[in-house]
Amino acid sequence: MQQKGHADDADTLDRLLVHVSESQFHRCIRFIAVTPGGRAADDVLGTCAVWIETQGGEGNEATVWTLVRPDARGRGIGSALFAHAEVVLEREGRTVVDAGSREYPEPAAGPGVLTAPTGAGRISAGSPEARFLTKHGFRLGQVTRESLLSVPEDVTYLHDLRDGARAEAGDDYVLHVWDSAADPRVVPDEFRADIAALFQAQSTEIPSGEIDSFEEPWDEARLAEYLDDLVDDGSRVFFIAVEYVGDAPPPKGQPTERLVAFTEVVGNANAISGWQGDMLVLPGHRGHRLGLLVLSEGLLRLLAAVPTMRRVLTWNAQENAPALAISMACGFAPYGVEADWQRKR
Repeated sequence: MQQKGHADDADTLDRLLVHVSESQFHRCIRFIAVTPGGRAADDVLGTCAVWIETQGGEGNEATVWTLVRPDARGRGIGSALFAHAEVVLEREGRTVVDAGSREYPEPAAGPGVLTAPTGAGRISAGSPEARFLTKHGFRLGQVTRESLLSVPEDVTYLHDLRDGARAEAGDDYVLHVWDSAADPRVVPDEFRADIAALFQAQSTEIPSGEIDSFEEPWDEARLAEYLDDLVDDGSRVFFIAVEYVGDAPPPKGQPTERLVAFTEVVGNANAISGWQGDMLVLPGHRGHRLGLLVLSEGLLRLLAAVPTMRRVLTWNAQENAPALAISMACGFAPYGVEADWQRKR
C-alpha cells in the first residue's frame, strides 16, 4: 500500500475469491479498467466493486469501492469506472450508497482538512479520494481510527491487563476461547446462535456518526459462512467470548441470555500481521472491564500461537472513547484514519 508502507490488508487471491463469490447474504459485482489490448496484471489501471447486501436493511443500500493506480490518476479512469457502478446501482434500485477512503497519518487540525460531523476525526479535503467522492455526490459521515500494535518483545503488560480484568469481572463471568487450529469451525455448536446474535447487535450498537446504518441479520448460517471464509484463506482465527453465569435476570431486550461480550482476533496467512475485528460488550454488562478482558486474552492467544507476528491492526470510530481507551491500554497507537462517506438519492 503506497501510504502505509506495507500490504498487510491487501487482497490475496484467496481473499479476493471470497469477496467475489456468490452468497445468500451478499453479492459483489467487480470490474476493471485496462490499457487497450492489455491482458497482463501490469495493464490493470483501476478497479471498482459494488457490494450489495441481500438481506436486512431497506433493500436500497450498497457499498462502492473505486481504486485507480496512482500513476494512472487524472485521466478520468475513476469516473469511468464509477459510471459503470452507477448502472449497477440504478438496476438494483440502490439509492443509499456508502464509500470509504483512507489516509496515513491523520492530518493535523487546520486549513485544508475536513472534520467528521461528529467532531471527532479529520481527513485532508484535497486528497484525491476526498475530491473524487465529493465530486460524485458523497458526504463525509464519520471518521474511523486505524490503530497499530507493533508487537513488543515483552508482553508481560498484556498478562497483567488480562489478569486484572479477569479479577474485576469476578465469578459471575466465564471466559471462553475458541481457536481455528483446534476446530476449523471455530465456534462450538452450542454457542453459535449466541455469537450470531452478538454480531447482529454489534451492527447497531457501534457508533455510526451521520451514516444511515441498518441492522444486519445474522444467524448460524451466516456465521458459518463468515468463519469458513476466514479459515479458508489461511487465517488463524480466535474468538474470545464471555458468558454470564450470575443470578441476575437478563435486561429486557438483551439479544442473548448467555454470552454478553466477544471479540475476534485473526492472524493473516502471512504469519506476520493480524487484526482485531468486531468487539462488543452488551449494555447491561458494561463497567466490568469485559472489553479489556476479551481483547487482552485474544492478543495473548494470537501472539503465543504465531510467534512471528509483528503487527496487529484494529479500527474504532473516533468518537468511541471507551473502545479507543481499551485499544490504547493494550498497546495500540494511532496509525491512520478511514473516512466513511454516504450518498443518498
